[in-house]
Amino acid sequence: MATPFSLIPVAMPKQYISHGQPLRQNSRHFSGEAIVDEEIPPQHRGMVMYRGSWWFAQCDRAMTLVPGQRVEVLGARGTTLIVQPLTYW
Repeated sequence: MATPFSLIPVAMPKQYISHGQPLRQNSRHFSGEAIVDEEIPPQHRGMVMYRGSWWFAQCDRAMTLVPGQRVEVLGARGTTLIVQPLTYW
């Protein structure tokens, strides 16, 4: 028997669907700059130096981040930082 709630479609943000864990954004703990230490291919993990220690990092864009490149930390998904290339205006 269906409950009234089973008929209501629920839109989940993409960050919950793709990896099963929420992206923690805008946290003072997971923001700022990092430097790529190990190449980060699209949709795969690599390593960055962030606040004095090495972290796994992933970029959700279709681009490869290369060692030495400065990146912006957007948040974290589990123990993996989510990063994007740093842009200057």
